[in-house]
Amino acid sequence: MPTTIDYAEMSRRVTDALRVGFGPNLTVRTDEGWMGRIHAKVVGTAFDGRTEDEKQAMVWEVLRRELKADADAVSLVLVYGIDEI
Repeated sequence: MPTTIDYAEMSRRVTDALRVGFGPNLTVRTDEGWMGRIHAKVVGTAFDGRTEDEKQAMVWEVLRRELKADADAVSLVLVYGIDEI
């Protein structure tokens, strides 16, 4: 049986982790997914000119480093550079 995630707590942790990795000016918005899982939208200059694969790799590297096994609470990440907005 899947575990329900404390969305509010995990949302804060995901936002904090991403800002540690990419700086305090990173824009992060989270929405609640299935059973409290995190869907995150991330916008920052660190992603300008990067391919989708590169952006995803950058974000997941930070999430796994900062959240360890709790990174599994994130089920969707959409990443944009400022140049895409």
